[in-house]
Amino acid sequence: MAFPLPSSYKNWNEIQQKLKYLQDHPNWSNLEHLILHFANQTKKVSGHWETRETTSFPYEFEYTLQIKELPCLKSIGEKTEKFYSEFIPKLVQLSLELPKLFPDSKLKILKANSEDRVELTRKQVKLDGN
Repeated sequence: MAFPLPSSYKNWNEIQQKLKYLQDHPNWSNLEHLILHFANQTKKVSGHWETRETTSFPYEFEYTLQIKELPCLKSIGEKTEKFYSEFIPKLVQLSLELPKLFPDSKLKILKANSEDRVELTRKQVKLDGN
């Protein structure tokens, strides 16, 4: 099983545009707008639910979040020095590099008590990007 990354989303171009704007204008208003814009869009989920008896049931549903504000994140930004001047631009830069860092646009999900493993490069793991 794998977790899809935003670079695999149909609206990745729109996401990139909004991220680039945030990178050039890192402030609370732009960050909140970007998060709420995408978080509150209607999402469609489908797949197969597996039971212990090896039975598989297909499912499909849509949902829309109704988030109006992000007070905890706003509080962090207000209390953390360099949150907008350094952290947000770096986070955006790494987000924009997702297609290069993860060309298959997904991360493998590891199951508990399994011997599966995920190999990542130093650049995929290291936050400073060097």
